[in-house]
Amino acid sequence: MNNLENVGLDNIASRPLEPLKNLIQFAEKVDGKWHESLEWMEKLIAYAQGVFRDVESQVLSNLSSGIWPNISSEEYLNGTLRSISRSSLRTTDAILCLLQTGHPDVALGLTRTLFEYFIDSYLISLDLNGHRARQYIIYDRGHYLEKFVKINQNNENYKKEVKVAMEELKELRKLFKLDSFGNYNQWTKIPGGRHLNSMDEKIKHISKHGIGTDSIDFLQTLWLGANKWAHGSPMASHNPLGTDKTLDKSCTGLDGPMEEASHLLVLVLSVYFKFAKDVNGITGELYNNSMNNLQGIQRSITQSLAKHSE
Repeated sequence: MNNLENVGLDNIASRPLEPLKNLIQFAEKVDGKWHESLEWMEKLIAYAQGVFRDVESQVLSNLSSGIWPNISSEEYLNGTLRSISRSSLRTTDAILCLLQTGHPDVALGLTRTLFEYFIDSYLISLDLNGHRARQYIIYDRGHYLEKFVKINQNNENYKKEVKVAMEELKELRKLFKLDSFGNYNQWTKIPGGRHLNSMDEKIKHISKHGIGTDSIDFLQTLWLGANKWAHGSPMASHNPLGTDKTLDKSCTGLDGPMEEASHLLVLVLSVYFKFAKDVNGITGELYNNSMNNLQGIQRSITQSLAKHSE
C-alpha cells in the first residue's frame, strides 16, 4: 500500500462539498439582513472607480511629462496620491468580496490597510512642495531594495536580481546623498526635524493640521479596532466576528468592516480629489458633486446598516 492510500484519499474525495454548502447557506441568510447594505457598498465602489478615472485623466492632462527624479512637486504629489487612491479602491473591492462570502474577520483586518492609506496620504498632502511625497516613494523603494539585497545576497538563485538591486541602490544613495534607507519613517519628518515613528504620532499630527482635533478619538478608535484584527493578533484569533468554533460562512459581524471601509475609502479619495482641485486639474463643480455623491452613498450604507441592526 502506498502513502497516498494510507491517508485515505478515496474517503476524502467522497466527502460532500461543505464549503459550497456553507456558502449557499450564507447567501440565503445574508439576502435578508445585509442585502441592501451590500448593494450600497457595490454602488459606492462603482461610483468611486468612475470618478477616480475622470479625475485621474483630467489631472494627468494638466501636468507636464517628466523623467524621475527631474519632475515637478505637483507630479510627485499627483503620482503618490493617485497611487494610494488606486490601491484603496482595490482594497475596498477586496473587502466587499470578503463580506459577500462571509469573512468579516479578514475584511476588518483589511480596513487597517485602508486606514494607513488615509493617514499617509493626508500627511503627504500637507507638504505642498512635494518633498514628503518624494521621500515617501524614495524611502519605500530604498528600504525594500536594502532588505532584498541583505536577504538574498548569498542566494545563487537571485544572483542576477541582487546585482540589479545593488546598482539601483548605488544610484539612489548617490542621487539623494544617503548612506542607508534603513529608517523607513524618514519620510515622515516634520518641521523641527522630528520623525513621526508611530501611528499614534501620525494621528495626533494630522488632527492638528486640517483634519480637526474633534476627529482624533474617531481615528484612534478606528486604528485600534482595525489593528486588533490584523497580523494574526490574539484578539482576532480568540474573538472571531464570525460563527464561533465552526468553519461555516458567517453572516455575523458584517456591519463593522462595511461601515469602516466605506468611510475610509471616501476619506482617502477626498485627499486626492482636493489636491486635484487645488492644482486646477478638476473644476470645483466636479469636486463638489463627486464628494457630495460619495458622502451621500456612504451615509446610505450607514443608514441601511442601522435599519437592519434593529
